[in-house]
Amino acid sequence: MCPRCAELEDEVRFLKRELGLDVEKNKVGRLQTMLAITPHQARILYVLYAARGRIVTADALDEMIPAEGGETRDSLEVFKVQICKMRRAVGSNAIQNVWGKGYRITHLGQMVVEEALEATRRAA
Repeated sequence: MCPRCAELEDEVRFLKRELGLDVEKNKVGRLQTMLAITPHQARILYVLYAARGRIVTADALDEMIPAEGGETRDSLEVFKVQICKMRRAVGSNAIQNVWGKGYRITHLGQMVVEEALEATRRAA
């Protein structure tokens, strides 16, 4: 196995352990509702949140998040567009692009997610 493939497997294994075995549908749905973002964007945001500030590569996002429509894998461009649109909803400083590596949620982004999840818990 090539070193990059081994790194990707380790990264995906870490994220799956942090997320349970799947992106938690209940929390993703609450994020989508509170932040007025699409289901796909909510899944991306939740994976970044669960990584707790670690860099998440586009390859790992591709492995963790089903493509829209469930048929083909997403491309790097799709993630770039979705993250750009998400930044409009959650703040431009909530998600950091680490050039050549991937994305990570900032402290501000973690606070936005936590506040949205808490607000939906209180409303329920």
